[in-house]
Amino acid sequence: MAPPLGQHLRLRTLHTADLPPHPAIAPTSGTPVELFTFLKEVLDEAVTFADETIPATFKEGADKSAPPASAKVKLLSRDIKASELPESVKAKGGRNEPWFARRSVHKSDRADGTVDSAELYFALKTDHSEHEFDYTPDVFDAHKVCDWNDLITVRNGFDGGYSEVTMAIYEMCHKIPFPCANRVFSTLVITAQTSVLRDFVVAQLPVDLTDFPDADVLYANGRNRRDGEPGIKRKKVIVGEYVSVERVTATDNELTWVMATASDAKGWLPMSLQKMGVPGAVVKDVSFVVDWTQKRRNRAFQR
Repeated sequence: MAPPLGQHLRLRTLHTADLPPHPAIAPTSGTPVELFTFLKEVLDEAVTFADETIPATFKEGADKSAPPASAKVKLLSRDIKASELPESVKAKGGRNEPWFARRSVHKSDRADGTVDSAELYFALKTDHSEHEFDYTPDVFDAHKVCDWNDLITVRNGFDGGYSEVTMAIYEMCHKIPFPCANRVFSTLVITAQTSVLRDFVVAQLPVDLTDFPDADVLYANGRNRRDGEPGIKRKKVIVGEYVSVERVTATDNELTWVMATASDAKGWLPMSLQKMGVPGAVVKDVSFVVDWTQKRRNRAFQR
């Protein structure tokens, strides 16, 4: 039986009252969100979603190639109806969520067409958002708004089955083909190692930056139009919503890499058209990561 859906990994924008306190955020009324309780809830939910919900409830689609990766990529999907969401989410405006996922199994090896556990950990767990900017051609900026990492370090990187925990907010900027405007996705990014074998999970949740200091936000408040670097970073962007989970587990010299996402690019583009492009995009991510990793490996070998 599939586990119930959680309240955090949702296509619902978080506000400052939903977040643990941070020096950059003005205090809100009500009971503060406790940092480590929040982290454990989100991470538990992300692991359960990747390990149990996707295999049990998502519909399997085609196998796709993602060169230069040797592994095939299995596509999966599920439309989660608003009626299926927890009551706490419905009360805050929960809506239908079109989820797309992929699963690929890679030989853990430093050979052409594949990556080993340390390389995939570096690409996806370490500095996740900065590396996404590095390997994704359509991402033109990864602007860091703030992080909670110093507060997490107080507990030696956390506990409760998780280590090397990080939490930060980034503005991820994507080039969109004309005539659409470029998009920025403001995301709360939480990463954690889940075993000594370097299994890990990455959860990204949409967040509203309205109450953050203007000096910390660059795109969501339009400050990039004045203070951004000349060129594409000064162009108008539309704020979209994006939620995702990324999970890597290692067994018998193989790496199982699962990713799932739901998004709303906003603007005038209807959801039916948005959904058409997502499966191809999630497959391309495998190509981008393997290609970027191989190029880094080759450069290191040539030194």
